[in-house]
This record gives sequence, C-alpha cells and structure tokens, in this order.
Amino acid sequence: MNMTELNQFQKDIIDALGIIYKNFLIQNKRSIEVFLGDFRTSKIDPETFFDTVFALKKHGIGIDEYDRDSVLSQEQKMGARNTPCCEIQLPENFEMIYHTLRTEYGDRSEKSIKENKKSDVLYLNPVGDLWREPKQDHCYSMGENSDRHKILLYLIKNKGYQSASLIVEDLPGKSEQVTRTEIQKINKNFTKNLGKKMGKLIDGRKGSGYRIAHAIKIDKS
Repeated sequence: MNMTELNQFQKDIIDALGIIYKNFLIQNKRSIEVFLGDFRTSKIDPETFFDTVFALKKHGIGIDEYDRDSVLSQEQKMGARNTPCCEIQLPENFEMIYHTLRTEYGDRSEKSIKENKKSDVLYLNPVGDLWREPKQDHCYSMGENSDRHKILLYLIKNKGYQSASLIVEDLPGKSEQVTRTEIQKINKNFTKNLGKKMGKLIDGRKGSGYRIAHAIKIDKS
C-alpha cells in the first residue's frame, strides 16, 4: 500500500466509523442497521464502506450485508432513507473503540498530510543543491557556478514566462540554444534525483519561454 492509498484508507476508516456511530446513537443497541440514505450524506460509497468495516473485524465489529437485489427493490418502494443495506454487530466496548480509532486514524491522517506537504517543498542553497526531504535521498547538485544553477536562480527571481533571449543575458558567452538544452537537462536530472511525482521543474511554452512550474515551491536558504 503506497502513501496515497494509506491516506485514503485512513480517511475511509474515519468516514465509516462516523456512519456506524451515528446509527449506534440513534438505535441505541449493539446490533444496528445502516441505511442507503447514510451514503447520500457521507463521502464514502457503499462498496468502500463494506470493505472498510470488514477491515475492522479485529476490533470486534462485524457486518452482514443484505441481499443487494432485495435492497434495491425496497429502495424503489421505501426510498433510500428507509432502506437498510446491512447489519453491524458492535462489541460491548464499542464507544471506547470508536473514540480510540477516531483519535488513532485521525492523528495518522493529519500526520501523513503534514509529511506529504513537507516532502513537496523544495529547498535551494547557495552552492546549487536543490532537494526535498529527506535530502540524502532526493538531492540534485547543480554546482554553485553552473549555468543550470544560474538559470534556476533567474527563473526564481523573475516570475512568469521568460524568453531564452532574456535568460541568456545571465549566461555570458552562451547561446539561446545552449540555454534551451540546459533547461532540458535540468528537468531530466530533476526528475531523476527528486522523483517523478514532482513532475517538471521548468515549464516551457512556445512563443512565451520558460518559468518555474506553477506547482513547484522553492525555499531558498
């Protein structure tokens, strides 16, 4: 399970627990029914809910899914709000389990979001090292006096698309074609060293020039 899948699973746990707890409070018993209408107002679909509740079996939470054809037939007659789709069996200490899991998975999800945001911030130091955390795994060293470092600094300083003819002014003795080639190499090495998930570092548009990709945030240290 990759990080994206893990974050989604944690969110599904929170959503499923919310549906179960709401019906537990309303029905006030250990064996409760969940209704199709619950999914109209939640952010989780029935299939995901069923799979998620099955994953809670180790906590003593059980589920019996009703016959789908019968459920759909009843929905046409009674409406989603009045159509139960499954029965959930809850342990005696369900309330304690609910609050524990809400805290556990809520904290995990928040921590994962913060870690993902942190990993997406790029850092550039004066000697031309461009990286994201952890630096030892994701660092592109351009060299302090390299043309690539100068190009990147120029694009950071000058917002929006910049033509090759403007960029080359910061590269004495170099041609516009060399500038374009260097930008291609920057993008190639950026992806190689910082990972494909980051996409391109520098966007190019015919007739407009080059800019730092809109989604990229660089913190100069």
